[in-house]
Amino acid sequence: MAYTVEKREMLLQFRDIRNVVRNRTVEISGTNGIMDDDAADWNAVSKSALLGYWEKIQQLDMGKTADADSEVGDTCRLYFLMTDNTQAHFDIPDPKDELFIATSGAGANIVKEYDDMASLLGNPAENLKEIIDRIMGGDILISDGETPHSYLRGVRL
Repeated sequence: MAYTVEKREMLLQFRDIRNVVRNRTVEISGTNGIMDDDAADWNAVSKSALLGYWEKIQQLDMGKTADADSEVGDTCRLYFLMTDNTQAHFDIPDPKDELFIATSGAGANIVKEYDDMASLLGNPAENLKEIIDRIMGGDILISDGETPHSYLRGVRL
């Protein structure tokens, strides 16, 4: 099965004269594209100011099942160097064992080297490299919406 759109919502955030923020969620059809014109309409009919809006899309694939050895509490933490010379991290829940140097011992807690990930076609490490590349490219933002300077390492927590 593929992921299919189950629900789309427009989230609106209003602020009144007392600076009290109120949120409103409106369910929308699958064919409606949200634009600034929609926000202008909502702003025009409310005494409060419409601060912002965003779209939320829920896509599901109920045919997916967890691996038999899913450990739920396990986390893969990726560390990045930020442009202000601090470190930030990005977590991946319940990582697959193929992401780590070994399946047991000390190597079971160390993510494979970035350069090695590209050569592992069809392996989850190749997908992890793609996620790291999206973070480094600014498609996925971390640490308060920032793009890191460089990828440092990954570990199992």
